[in-house]
Amino acid sequence: MKKLEEIQRRKVISAYGGSGSIIETLENGSLLIDDYDRWPCYRNIQNCDPVDNPRLLKKVQGICDTIIELKKIPTPDLDERKYKANNGDLDKTIRAKRFPEWFYCPKCRRLHKLDDWKNLWNEATVQSKQGKISKKLDNKFDDNFPACYACSHKKKKKDGKDSTNYFRQSLEQVRFVLASLDSGKIMDIPFDRLWSLDKSGDAWILDNQPTVTEELYYRTTKGSDGLQSLYIKRGAGNNAPVINMTTIYNKYIVYSQGSNQGAYRVLMRNGNNVYFPNIISCIYLPLPSERQIEDVIDKHKHNYTIDEIVEKTGLSKQQVEEIIRQASDSSKGDEDFVMGEFYYITNDGIYNSKTNQCRKKDFWAIRYPNLKYKHIKGFYALKELKETSVLMSYTRVSPTTQKWRNNGEIKDTDPQKVYPFSKKNPTFMPAVEAYGEGLLFEIDTTEINNGDVLEFAHTFCHLLMKELEFTCGYPVTSLREKIYYEEDTIGFLIYTIQGSEGSFGGLVSLMPSDTNSDGSNNDAKILKLIASATERAKDCPNDPICMNDERHPGHCFACVDLPETSCERWNNNLNRKTFLKYMVPQGSTSKNENNMLGKIILDD
Repeated sequence: MKKLEEIQRRKVISAYGGSGSIIETLENGSLLIDDYDRWPCYRNIQNCDPVDNPRLLKKVQGICDTIIELKKIPTPDLDERKYKANNGDLDKTIRAKRFPEWFYCPKCRRLHKLDDWKNLWNEATVQSKQGKISKKLDNKFDDNFPACYACSHKKKKKDGKDSTNYFRQSLEQVRFVLASLDSGKIMDIPFDRLWSLDKSGDAWILDNQPTVTEELYYRTTKGSDGLQSLYIKRGAGNNAPVINMTTIYNKYIVYSQGSNQGAYRVLMRNGNNVYFPNIISCIYLPLPSERQIEDVIDKHKHNYTIDEIVEKTGLSKQQVEEIIRQASDSSKGDEDFVMGEFYYITNDGIYNSKTNQCRKKDFWAIRYPNLKYKHIKGFYALKELKETSVLMSYTRVSPTTQKWRNNGEIKDTDPQKVYPFSKKNPTFMPAVEAYGEGLLFEIDTTEINNGDVLEFAHTFCHLLMKELEFTCGYPVTSLREKIYYEEDTIGFLIYTIQGSEGSFGGLVSLMPSDTNSDGSNNDAKILKLIASATERAKDCPNDPICMNDERHPGHCFACVDLPETSCERWNNNLNRKTFLKYMVPQGSTSKNENNMLGKIILDD
């Protein structure tokens, strides 16, 4: 590659990046990130800093029992001296390769794989007027971004002789890749093996298909690179055969045998359906150590009272009760992992009775006991939070079961999980720590029907996130949500992490400066935000279609839906109608309804 690339650590484990993902870079084009155990930074695993999050480690070990520790991803300090790849601090880097490997020249439109371009560059020669054959190009193909051997040349001096400098016609990567739902693999489109297939079938079986020897061209018919105008040409002649990219894009490409077995779809390399990560994230909580937890459980088994355990361990009564509760109900492992955050933050026992704050290392929570709003039981601000994330696996094409058609036969295919290690039984898992802030809302469910609780809370959360964008200017892509739901207990967290627009106090500033405020003073911005979001929920630009849609009633991207990176439930369990039923009295109308100019009259 030309240079080392710098990338933020939090993007290496995220919806955008991670092992198996394709990332776009400035210097090296499109790259595919390799498996964790092949990263140079983990060659000497003992030199990597550990991640302190026992709760997350226990969760990871429940999925993969060979994991014994979580490790940070090192961040190299690259300066100008180290920025060249051959002098880089490789022990602190991750590993990736250029992908897709098909490159074309934007000038002559030749299409080759990267290794073939390299060979053609190294073999390129030129014949002088005297008939002498000489080397045309330098030997620095690998030191620069890939260039076309036919369109690059030595620059001329004023006297007409060749100089030592070169004009390099840079190549471009094709925008398309193959991805398989049922195998989870990703590969290049075999442009050189599609020519003897039956073009009428829904699926192309690629077993034993011959490779053509003619040079391929990546051409357009209308002077643009739109899908319908793109085609692959076999050979340089005017009557050479072609295959339109639309034809390739609409086919399933199937390998029925061999290591690449599976049904593949053609996808855009930067499309959001190429990579669906299974990321486990949790907020760091200053919980008791494993030794203290074992001590509490042991004393509880020996019939110590709660007060006696508190006295002997030095823990609070609330901490002791929570440890005993979790130990007595091991059937709710996943629920306790998620709900543990909610129960900890909403536990009055962790807060100072005078300041209403709980401030510890990497955790600073503030409660507002006197702040009230309809159907909201509690308001909490997380002025400091640390989120730790690990990538356990990923899928391609879809996160759920999909149907695909082969010559009229419809098959259901479940997505195959791909694990980010090339070897079995890994002993460590990379983790990313990110710092930020957030607002937690505890919902009062006493007047909400059980079947509506999740829809109400989730819609409420999305409306507030949308309102933050409308009113405060925070892009929703910088915000995330967490829905805490267990029987009749529910709440939601809106938070942002470092590097985002709201991560420097913007969210927490919406809360009153006085923790004992009842919201009547002028600095209760959060209450105004809720009122504004509720008013805005009454109308959608797509109403009445949006509100009455049979498939997705009461939500669309114009009113409630969020980008997939911000919503943890893929925009499910949403409905403005459910939200308005409880938040707006019957018979009330929106400002827009009161200000309508008149009725629409249709001519006969």
